[in-house]
Amino acid sequence: MTEPPATVNSGAAYTVQWNNYGLQGEIPNAKLEFYDGTVWNNIDYKTTNTWIVSNSGSYGWTVPVDVRSVACKFRVSDPNNATATDDTNPFEIRPLISVSAPAGTAKWVIGTQTGNNIVWSITGPVPTVKIEYSKDNGSNYTYVISPSVAGNSSPFEWNIPADKDLVTDHTVGLEQRARVRVMDTSLSSVYGLSSGLFMVKGSITVTNPNASSPALKVGVAQNIEWTTPCTGACTMGNVKVQFSRTGGAPWTDVATVGFDSSPYTLWTPPIDSITNNAKEAKMRVEQVINGEVVDDSDAFEIEGIIRLDSPDIDAPTWFVGDPRQIKWTPTGTFGYVKIEYSSNGFTNESATVVEAPTYANSANNVQAAYDWTVPNLIGSNFKVRISDVNDANVVDVSSSPFVIKGKVVVSEPNGGETWYVNDTNRKIKWQATGPIPTVRIEYSKNNGGLWTEIVPDAAAGAGAGEYPWPSVADAISDHCLVRVS
Repeated sequence: MTEPPATVNSGAAYTVQWNNYGLQGEIPNAKLEFYDGTVWNNIDYKTTNTWIVSNSGSYGWTVPVDVRSVACKFRVSDPNNATATDDTNPFEIRPLISVSAPAGTAKWVIGTQTGNNIVWSITGPVPTVKIEYSKDNGSNYTYVISPSVAGNSSPFEWNIPADKDLVTDHTVGLEQRARVRVMDTSLSSVYGLSSGLFMVKGSITVTNPNASSPALKVGVAQNIEWTTPCTGACTMGNVKVQFSRTGGAPWTDVATVGFDSSPYTLWTPPIDSITNNAKEAKMRVEQVINGEVVDDSDAFEIEGIIRLDSPDIDAPTWFVGDPRQIKWTPTGTFGYVKIEYSSNGFTNESATVVEAPTYANSANNVQAAYDWTVPNLIGSNFKVRISDVNDANVVDVSSSPFVIKGKVVVSEPNGGETWYVNDTNRKIKWQATGPIPTVRIEYSKNNGGLWTEIVPDAAAGAGAGEYPWPSVADAISDHCLVRVS
């Protein structure tokens, strides 16, 4: 007989061959037998035929699927002459394991189970199998999914642990992907491999900023926070933290840090990131070795900052009609501000005056100034308010109230005049700025060292005013002054 290979697989087609020495005419038939390692059987294995076949020198045979032995043999003999016989050397019938899932398109996530089906089929007797996992393209099977399950228990739904080193690397050109091996527990050379290399990945969830976060401030450090299911021996390598003002491309790299380094505390919204009172900006956290593992935050708002410099804590006293400057310093880049003032300290909006509805802002951290003519109002509870035209929440108000007073300029006497005691034709004249209903008029004969009242409440008003002095006082001096207030 022609010797069979050392190993044939269960269910395979095999041609049994022997040398008939051209004696088919003399010996038209041959008897073929199969030894299953225990007993001899007819070649068709456990059927009731006569084991007689044509002495053609070959016979097509299917390897039985219920035999597993390393001591199998074939025998050919003359049905009419038991001494004309030949046996082969022993050979092995070995079962087959074929793994059909996961396929190369599979993308499984650690910490999940549903749908993670490992599917195999077995040809031949395999009572139990061992299921193993490789994360380096099948070079090493370092993790045992199950040490022993029934061979007929396919499919096996894998609850992928989140605390083991199972995440695959998908760096372009350096990919290290996953493969599953299903192995006969009694013979390690009997196994099947998953048909393709597949992905096992973690996941990322960005938790801060989020939809309920207050508006972020330009230049103020903000925590970026995320979670992953990865714990224990699990590793996802580094993640890339990115920012977008518009919530989409282009994304600006912020940092590359370890996947488990949340929160990232070193980011401050840049000066050009203001979203104009809209939730548009987003953060993104993406795994470096697998761009499919990525999450974007909820959209959030970024605001600039305005610091009112004057009038502020300096609480000045300003006079009607005087030229003054309102000064402020912005943080962030935003184009225009609104300038307002109030005579009631913005207790309510009834006394609010819009001085400039739109005024060009200065550059980031550069003090801006608005030239202001002090209005024709008098009071002690004035405040100024500066706000971003596009976002009324970006605002600053004078910390302390300031005072606006009217102004009186005496025009007569104005130096060099000589008035005589008891003169009745002298007029004290002034120019008033602001709503001044009455004025107090005094004189001094010692250059302001001591003042004497002429009248406590002379009628006044805005503009030119005068008071006819009924009789010039008996206060002879070369150092006389008149004061109107």
